[in-house]
Amino acid sequence: MDYSRIGKTGFLVSIISYVVFWLADFWRTGFVSTVFSVHWFLLFAWMFGALWMLTTTTRETRLSKLLIATLCLIFFIVLWKLGDVFGDLQILLAFFGALVPVIGFVLLSHKNEQGTT
Repeated sequence: MDYSRIGKTGFLVSIISYVVFWLADFWRTGFVSTVFSVHWFLLFAWMFGALWMLTTTTRETRLSKLLIATLCLIFFIVLWKLGDVFGDLQILLAFFGALVPVIGFVLLSHKNEQGTT
């Protein structure tokens, strides 16, 4: 059984569901939060992301994904704790700030593929 495909699908579905349900709750306050917390999707995204990472074939890819996932979690927690002054935009700041390690990794790996660095 290919657990990598299950992890990838679960991760992407969880992230997309988190964004959609969070936006629905943002536009109509209480629409989702009265039934369940949208942050459960983040927990599932983390678990499926770990499964996807662990079932990747090469060791270098697994280690780099582990480093990126750890940095993303650290960035999210730090920005969430320090982002109180942004009010309702706190979650967006934390979410997009957590993407910084991913963007950096993609840009660095793109340069390496072209042979410039």
